[in-house]
Amino acid sequence: AVVSTQSGHYGGDSAKKVCLEALKIGDKFGANIEEKSRCLARIGKACLEMRDLNDAIWKYEEALSVFDGPSIEKIKPGSFYKDFQIDETLKLAAVKKKEMGHEAFSREEYDTALFFYDEAIQMDPTQMSFYSSKGGELT
Repeated sequence: AVVSTQSGHYGGDSAKKVCLEALKIGDKFGANIEEKSRCLARIGKACLEMRDLNDAIWKYEEALSVFDGPSIEKIKPGSFYKDFQIDETLKLAAVKKKEMGHEAFSREEYDTALFFYDEAIQMDPTQMSFYSSKGGELT
């Protein structure tokens, strides 16, 4: 998996698949928590390379929840956002999607509201308010 992500010979998807398989084997045969955490972080990196930010966020956070030691030092919460820049046009479009979700919710069109909140999150997964709006709709 490390070769996949660092050499560029295989894409992030290949690295993600290898690391997911490694986690299964580690669970089966008792890998230590530091190894598991590194593997989760590598999945997060692969997801980031593929611009799948929702999965990247979850895997990085899971990595830190499993083990937060020296080998994971470079993966502190929020540090991976530095590698991802969202242009202003996309940010504004994401806000518009959130507003469309609010409008759909007020019309009691709940599936439509969820759709728009999910679109906003995909466009700009760094905005807590998008997740909060979705969570409010689900409660």
